[in-house]
Amino acid sequence: MNTRLRTAPAVLRLGAAGLLLAVALPLSACGFPFSPYSGGAVAVGGDDSPPPSTPPTSSDAPAADGTGFTFDEPTPAAGAQIGWSDRMLSDSSWTIDALDDGNGNWSYKTTDGVCVVKFWQGTVSATGAADDRAASDLMLAALTQATIADVTAAAEDVPLKNASTGARDVDTRAVQGENGAATWVIQARAFRTAGLGVSYVLDCTDGSAVDVARTVIANNPVQIIG
Repeated sequence: MNTRLRTAPAVLRLGAAGLLLAVALPLSACGFPFSPYSGGAVAVGGDDSPPPSTPPTSSDAPAADGTGFTFDEPTPAAGAQIGWSDRMLSDSSWTIDALDDGNGNWSYKTTDGVCVVKFWQGTVSATGAADDRAASDLMLAALTQATIADVTAAAEDVPLKNASTGARDVDTRAVQGENGAATWVIQARAFRTAGLGVSYVLDCTDGSAVDVARTVIANNPVQIIG
């Protein structure tokens, strides 16, 4: 099993006054819908479709000892190490699409070529954000080239898995949408005090992105140390 905390020097600078950023985010071969944003984002779970992660149950609720990372809990301090715990190769239905480029970007695709998921991790300067939720919305705005008002209206809180606890207690902001037959899901989390962030962009040509996102979440817990 390939399980490791990735580290990379990538920098994503976010500011409330400037959302059109000089950041090169690779786009999926199966037709990423934003270039530029065309207003298609809806709340995850909108249009009668389920969210990419089911609500926490008693077995995957935030840990009682405060080791969770919901938006309501203290954010990791400066000096923390935060990144994806990459376990995609343990799933035989996925294969490498692009290796880590040294800037915090890498991707996998399904063996049938229908879906591509692109991961990013790196440093974030969330100027003007009041908290991690607002900083995460700025990340989504940068990824989608949407206005912050559109992102805030469309996004909702959806948790990722915590590599240390196994619980779904790492809150993110998430949106989903469609572009013809293709569907997509994006989740992003900025850790404002630590100055770090993670995100993934998943798109599928057959309309299955919301369902496939569950596998992405299961295979990629977020490792937070410090």
